[in-house]
Amino acid sequence: LIQQCQIRGELLEDQARLQIEVTVRCERDGRRPVPLGLGEGTPLSASIDGGSPVLTHDSQGWTAWVEGKGQHTISFAIQRPLVGSKSLPALVCTIPEAPVTSLELKSLRGVSDVKLAPAAPVTLRPVGDSKPQIEAALGPRSKLDLRWRWSDGPSRDAAPLLRAMSEVTATVEAGVI
Repeated sequence: LIQQCQIRGELLEDQARLQIEVTVRCERDGRRPVPLGLGEGTPLSASIDGGSPVLTHDSQGWTAWVEGKGQHTISFAIQRPLVGSKSLPALVCTIPEAPVTSLELKSLRGVSDVKLAPAAPVTLRPVGDSKPQIEAALGPRSKLDLRWRWSDGPSRDAAPLLRAMSEVTATVEAGVI
């Protein structure tokens, strides 16, 4: 049913804005469900074949309902918080499982140490490049798990912010408690 999934978006300080475009092909007439996942965020907009969508939501995330034979395009924009920490943020969410899934993300800040799980080759570009900073061909997967470091953030070997040293001296006298 799902042929292709394109995930584009922007990484912000504490959230991601994603635009997901899914291409599906239906071989039969009637109404068919297309599981999108993405239940962990706030929808911003949605359309099916450029028109108003029929969407439902449950514990597995969002489902789009397409009508009729042929090829259909589902567009879904969502905003979701980043997880992880300030020094090692992560974008983790369920996504539509397709044979071909591509990822293209931009950010106003530089990124480094970018990792996908399961592993996939990632292309990185500097901030200001006309092309996305992060690009990857994900292949079939139902979950996006992307982790990185901000280039302008603290390094792995950052010095501690505070050091403390203490010394305790005690005198014990016999018969006194």
